[in-house]
Amino acid sequence: MRHTKVLFLSLWAVSVWSGLVWGQAKVGTAGAQFLEVGISARGVALGEAFTSMVDDASAVYYNPAGLALLDSREIMFTHISYIADINYEFAALAFPVSKLGGTLGAAVYYMDIGEMDVTTFNYPLPPSSKQTFNPKEYAISLSYARNLTDRLSIGITGKYIGENIGKGFFNEDSGLEEDFIATGWAADVGTVYNTGFRGFKIGMIISNFGPDLNFDVGPSQSYPLPAGFKFGGSINLVQNHSHRTVLAA
Repeated sequence: MRHTKVLFLSLWAVSVWSGLVWGQAKVGTAGAQFLEVGISARGVALGEAFTSMVDDASAVYYNPAGLALLDSREIMFTHISYIADINYEFAALAFPVSKLGGTLGAAVYYMDIGEMDVTTFNYPLPPSSKQTFNPKEYAISLSYARNLTDRLSIGITGKYIGENIGKGFFNEDSGLEEDFIATGWAADVGTVYNTGFRGFKIGMIISNFGPDLNFDVGPSQSYPLPAGFKFGGSINLVQNHSHRTVLAA
């Protein structure tokens, strides 16, 4: 009965938070889209149906509650190369801390969009100028997770997010061009519940919940974060000493 009450309260809290997340969204606009890029080969191979299954350092991204399932330290590095010289780097560290009764995690996200030619409307540039700019996006996160019971885990992540589009705003006072920079913060909250039947787990996460990103130069502009709510489950269809078949959604 106690486990049921704890699970019910967790589900209720997640549903309330998810309503707040969806209520703040602006149609057709969102910033920090790099936070939507999958960072684990295993998670991407599963079609991102990883919310209830994650049990390694990548839990800092997919569901922080999964960190509570770690029993040793883990370090993870990911490099992704896209077309047009776009590169994405990710690094994470997770380690159990007995004094805190849970697991801590930290991660760094960095996307380099690559150089692009400057084109302007108010201040036309001659073809010979060959000016370029190099947009970058980044985030730093800290996570904490713990087991509330022998079946229910909960985790939370805090993120500092930044976007640097590059030079483009002309400051009339200084006579110089300034970088378009936006900064903000976000939080993830997740749970994982193990039913105890054939490894059947239920996972939920509210991701990137926080205020809009605001650019600190030029006209006031803000963009909402790519907030979302994910609910998933996984179960062992076949499991023996040599292999395992899992159904996940």
